[in-house]
Amino acid sequence: MSISFVPGFLQDRAIQAALDFLTTQLGYVWDYEKRFEDLSKVAENLKNDRDGVHDKAEEDEGRYGRAIYDNIVEWLARVDEIVAEYEKFKEDHEKNGEYALDFSFPNLDVRYKRSKTAEDIKERVEGLQNEKHDNISRWQGPLSSMGYALPAVEYEKLDSRKQNMEDITKALEDSNATMVGVHGLAGMGKTTLVIEAVNRVQKQEPMLFDKVIMANVTKRPDIRKIQGQIADMLGITLQEENHF
Repeated sequence: MSISFVPGFLQDRAIQAALDFLTTQLGYVWDYEKRFEDLSKVAENLKNDRDGVHDKAEEDEGRYGRAIYDNIVEWLARVDEIVAEYEKFKEDHEKNGEYALDFSFPNLDVRYKRSKTAEDIKERVEGLQNEKHDNISRWQGPLSSMGYALPAVEYEKLDSRKQNMEDITKALEDSNATMVGVHGLAGMGKTTLVIEAVNRVQKQEPMLFDKVIMANVTKRPDIRKIQGQIADMLGITLQEENHF
């Protein structure tokens, strides 16, 4: 006959593990209301994120004629699916008196299962929220270059232009810059300088801009003509042009 001996510290670990497991399982029953509240918060946040992405995609596609990336379309579909699942879960919650605790076995069993479901939906919602959508759309088809609307120019490398070229290029590479101004008298080569700077920036890898367009604006601008120039270079057809 042999007698096996289990060290006390191993017994303590086993007991603690069993207690932790039991506490976790009971927590699903006891904390159902909190788990539902936590789920509701992240689900509502996801709905707001979805609306923002959807509105931006709709504007890009409808107003600018851009193509929405497939991963954005797929993400929106997955969000709609999980939001529908959450809404059904919420409807059942409200319809059944929010499944208040009454210590009957059927009630405890339902609260346990619904807590597990709430936790599962919450994890999937957070996973969708963590997916970044910095780029939503792209220009469709082959894009024309600036040369489509402007005559080809020959750029002459002059010492006097070197610093100006560096300043313009640096400004174009700055993601915080929303406007870059080039000033000078007529005939000083401002247009030529800008075109060369843009050409240089576009040849960089990775490319900074999806599309570069240019329109001629005179002292008395023809708004309809400018709109037409921009539309042609974007490859879109304007249904209605503004005029002032």
